[in-house]
Amino acid sequence: MRKANAVAARGMLSGFTLIELLVVVAIIAVLVSILLPALSQARETAKTASCASNQRQLGLAFQTYANEYNGWLPYCYDWTPGETNRMWRIILPRLYFGGVGPENLPVFHCPSETRSLAFDYGMNAYINNIESAWSPILARLDLLPDHTRTVLLADNQPYTLENSTVVPWLWPGSGSQINPRHAGKANLLFCDGHAASYMGYPLNVPWEQWFIYDQTVWKYWQY
Repeated sequence: MRKANAVAARGMLSGFTLIELLVVVAIIAVLVSILLPALSQARETAKTASCASNQRQLGLAFQTYANEYNGWLPYCYDWTPGETNRMWRIILPRLYFGGVGPENLPVFHCPSETRSLAFDYGMNAYINNIESAWSPILARLDLLPDHTRTVLLADNQPYTLENSTVVPWLWPGSGSQINPRHAGKANLLFCDGHAASYMGYPLNVPWEQWFIYDQTVWKYWQY
């Protein structure tokens, strides 16, 4: 019986010609070439969604801080000697994320960023520095205009002011610090807590536009 089965199996194998095997291999290769881009796109979509989720969690931390401190937001940055602990990227982890530094907290890192950075998001510097680029001024969340359109946080470039602040308006020629790392788009967190993706343009605008007072679309980073 075993001998008969072996003979039958050899007969079945011998039924496939080299051409037929090559055709099968070619079909598999075509299917792989079709599926790989779709799989890659699906992975990036998942990373974009995960990044937006991170930003929303940080948004909850900002909101909690504002609720506990009479509506005030933490400093975007502060160069006052001995007062750097007041910056958002330091005080929020200390208060709401177990005191762990942002470099060790997944919520501070975008899954689409391939470089090893301390953190991958930047706060809208204009919110805390409305009067002066160099003297930090606290702002109250409840007094900011149109929370649904005013940006609080965004994907930022690896080298920015203090490596955490989105400040394209600070000095001439500094350029935008927004990083469209999601297939040409950047995730933005708004003051009402929702996050959305926007194309790199018109986010990356000439620095002069950030100084025009009457252009409220840029004054408070609105979209």
